[in-house]
Amino acid sequence: MPKNRVHAVSNDRATVDRLVIVAGVAMFWALAVFLRLGYLQLVRHGDYLARAQKQQQRTIAFGMR
Repeated sequence: MPKNRVHAVSNDRATVDRLVIVAGVAMFWALAVFLRLGYLQLVRHGDYLARAQKQQQRTIAFGMR
């Protein structure tokens, strides 16, 4: 019976290791997304603002040929 118990403890440790790896990958992904959004909002703000204003101020002429 002790043999099974050792195997169960080893299996639990492997499960914990896998969960730690998955949690680490998820945290890395979340950090990458957060940093990208911050970069877009703080660094590239002016570029996107200019593009938005250009799209909103586009002139379209109707009926002229």
